[in-house]
Amino acid sequence: MHMEHQPKYNPQTLLDHLKSLDFNFKLHTHPPLHSIEDALLYKRDLEGTYVKNLFLQDRDENLYLITCLNQREIDLQKLRTQIGCRRLSFASAEKMWFHLGVKPGSVSPLALLNTQVNALKFFADEAIKLDRINNFHPLTNEMTIQVLHHEWTSLIESHGFPINWLNFDF
Repeated sequence: MHMEHQPKYNPQTLLDHLKSLDFNFKLHTHPPLHSIEDALLYKRDLEGTYVKNLFLQDRDENLYLITCLNQREIDLQKLRTQIGCRRLSFASAEKMWFHLGVKPGSVSPLALLNTQVNALKFFADEAIKLDRINNFHPLTNEMTIQVLHHEWTSLIESHGFPINWLNFDF
């Protein structure tokens, strides 16, 4: 796994792809956001759900992308039990780049378009469904995209990733 690996999409080609699909989205640019705290400073009055994303691996090096509401406190032990695996830890930045084509701080479900089906499992917070609009980084933490919930979920599923919805109120 080398950093020279070129992902299928970069931020501009991803946005072009979404436009070609007639996605109804709004794009916002901002300084690089490295944390949920940074993001909340720039949130202003943007509507929609804000999320955080965890790129994890288990003891057998199976990979998982977890997307949940940004205010969730995630207990990896409880999460591991809920998704049915042994010992979860954060996957390396190298694996993140190789599989998702993003650097830490830029992960979102849209990065699944850069990976092979069956390379990882995707789990999402059921509470995300409650909002019509969801906010994600389009492969860079210097932009936020407001996208309709039904559009991004259809796109991810059509790319071959079933969305495993989880109730995080456990």
